[in-house]
Amino acid sequence: MATLSSQANIDADEHDSNFGVKKVELFLQNGSSLVQAQGTSGGNLIMSPPTSATGTVTRVASSASSVTLLASNASRKGAAFFNESTQILYVKFGTTASSTDYTLQLFPNAYYEIPTTTVYTGRIDGIWASANGACQVTEL
Repeated sequence: MATLSSQANIDADEHDSNFGVKKVELFLQNGSSLVQAQGTSGGNLIMSPPTSATGTVTRVASSASSVTLLASNASRKGAAFFNESTQILYVKFGTTASSTDYTLQLFPNAYYEIPTTTVYTGRIDGIWASANGACQVTEL
């Protein structure tokens, strides 16, 4: 039997009567993220974040009005953004970004990755302080 506590500690206490220790393999789902954990009872578990063999790269031209950087995608495993502009890019995890309503600021030549522990799969919008350059977006 394996149990998961609120701190994400995993207690595996299943034993095989012939060998005393049983391999434990768990798949934990947190929103859309699936994390695999492997180990043996009484031992350490190894956590494996989601992986992707492909990435889709798009170049989004800068704009002084809100634009969509990434459409909503329930299958998203991750995303990365690189601001090629000389202006600040205001990124919002949601619709209609502005300089006062945003999730994060990407300064010129800055890079950001969505954490793989909890991947946001909704729409992501952006707006620049002024139109200049672009943003390289990679979705996994």
